[in-house]
Amino acid sequence: MDRCTSCCVILETGEQYFWSNRNQDWAKELIDSNSILESGLVNGNIQFFGSFDECLSLQIPETISLSSKIDNANRKWNSITQSMQYCIIQFPISMILTSNETKPFPSFIISMFPTIAGICYFRSCNEQTDLKTIISEYSQQTNQSIRIDHCTTNDDLRWKNRFHWYHIQLLVIFAILLVTSLTSSFVPQNKDSHRIIQIFHCFNFKRNYRFLLEIECKNNDSRSCKNSLPNILISDDQCEESNIFNDCLETTVLEPLPESELSSQSIERPQIECLHGIRFISFFFILTYHTFTEAQTPSANILKVLDSERTFINQLITNATLWVDTFFLLSGFLVAHSSLYSSKCHESMKKLIINHGKNILHRYLRLTPSIAGILGLSILIESFGSGPIWYQYVSTSTTTCHRNWWTLFLYINNCFKLNQLNEEPSECLPYLWYLAIDMQLYLLSPLLIFMLGNKCKQIQWIGVVTNLATIIFSWIVTAYLIGNNGLTPTILVNVYDLNYINMVYKASFCRIGPYCVGILLAFVLYRNRTKIEMNQDRNRRLVGIILVFSSMFLLMFITLLTYPWLHGADYRNVGSIIYGSIHRTIWALAWAIIIYGCSTKQTININHLLSLPFFRFLSKLTYQSYLLHSVIISTIVYSARQKMYYTHFNFILATVQADIVSINLQ
Repeated sequence: MDRCTSCCVILETGEQYFWSNRNQDWAKELIDSNSILESGLVNGNIQFFGSFDECLSLQIPETISLSSKIDNANRKWNSITQSMQYCIIQFPISMILTSNETKPFPSFIISMFPTIAGICYFRSCNEQTDLKTIISEYSQQTNQSIRIDHCTTNDDLRWKNRFHWYHIQLLVIFAILLVTSLTSSFVPQNKDSHRIIQIFHCFNFKRNYRFLLEIECKNNDSRSCKNSLPNILISDDQCEESNIFNDCLETTVLEPLPESELSSQSIERPQIECLHGIRFISFFFILTYHTFTEAQTPSANILKVLDSERTFINQLITNATLWVDTFFLLSGFLVAHSSLYSSKCHESMKKLIINHGKNILHRYLRLTPSIAGILGLSILIESFGSGPIWYQYVSTSTTTCHRNWWTLFLYINNCFKLNQLNEEPSECLPYLWYLAIDMQLYLLSPLLIFMLGNKCKQIQWIGVVTNLATIIFSWIVTAYLIGNNGLTPTILVNVYDLNYINMVYKASFCRIGPYCVGILLAFVLYRNRTKIEMNQDRNRRLVGIILVFSSMFLLMFITLLTYPWLHGADYRNVGSIIYGSIHRTIWALAWAIIIYGCSTKQTININHLLSLPFFRFLSKLTYQSYLLHSVIISTIVYSARQKMYYTHFNFILATVQADIVSINLQ
């Protein structure tokens, strides 16, 4: 103990002072604020927090000199150690559980949720020198690897110490946007207004709120609705079917075409109202999946959470990553649906490339501000949170978004700066990988759609073959990656195969299958647009109903097929490789059949259900809710003072909470 003489003498003084005053309130609070070994160890209760707020609010009365030997230490005690610091120490699980008792713990659980304990310590003992020395010497004596993760003091929680220059800048930016949103209503605007005024009105709170509540365009006339809005950065999807997550994937330009040109060069495009219901339901399942897999920690019974995730019926949630492929299906469908019904699909390749360049710019300008906003919010939240493990949020944000924010703006965050095994996190807002793939597929979309809009049937069939060949190519590449690298066939909650996530799950060429299915669905509807109203006989409807319900059965079958792998079945075989390579495309195909049945009025009741105004309203919220939900979940998890105890009822409450908060904040 020679290396920490000053601190150790203070600890000795404090210990004597504590025992002589152990009946005082502050002494009881000191004991109470330290963590203790709790029950439920074998169920995964391996993180012990103590009382974070009680520790930091604790004030020790001044001591009386106990002996001349420690007079000097007392001076330091009286002047410095009136307050405490809360520290998290990490230690091996073998200190509390035997090797047999830890067998049920998956390896990734121990690495992602290490055994930690919160201790309330005298603030005069420096974290970097004194405490590390004491812990190091204790580790040598016990032959165990113990270390201090982080210490928090009251000074760390003071506002002046929480905010850095970039936090202040973000606050100013958000304040300017808020003021702009509230004051733009008082600035007059007309058709001849300057472009700056029109951009200013894009932030108009009143205008955006009114648009949100608009369920239908007047008289179902999308053109009149479109022309009633400012003619900057708008598109048909604001009146008709908007793209997934309220995105503008449709073929649009910065300025809408004149009414006469629209009438003469394009075909009236039918509305597919059922997409609104499908879009919201898909988002709800993804939100539920993230709540199930992320918002149940820190947990007092993490093994019970894993056991629940492996139950048969809960595959509907834990295999909900399939719903992302519904989004890719809708994205491909809406891009093709818009293009095939517009005159631009019949233009020359040169004009098509020029218009697509404008569309890309338009789409980038629509999507990126929201991404920048959620990025700024995730960084700004660093200054507002606190808790036993809040430092983990700040540390992760520092090593990811502070360094690699640029990958989000370039839409390459699905292939650059990905998280790697046994390395510190590097991926900024990992859940935004979807937007990167969606943008990349949009860049390629003219190559997959151009020939489908040609008047020559032979060229149209070449376009069909091109899309089918792309799907097969995606299958082959995915199968090769899974088989050659021994990857899981999909995301399995009991394995957490990060290599699969990086190499397959976030790879554009492995996710293009559903996108092509959406394009082909739009082509089929376009080719049969004149036959849909002419063929409404009872037999045709009966066939449509049979196909739709068969598709629903197929969706359930694909979702529940992961059950054996969650219970130890070998996934390194041909059957698993085939499943891993085609199941997402088959999922998209099943949904394509349902959309086709709804669009052709063969399943009227299902179409009416998915087309309810309720869904149309909620579908407008999905994009911003998608951006917000993971940040909200992270804030709740990392600011928790105590662990969560998993039950089915608590899980339902957590899901409802995340859903309501995400929608209300949007």
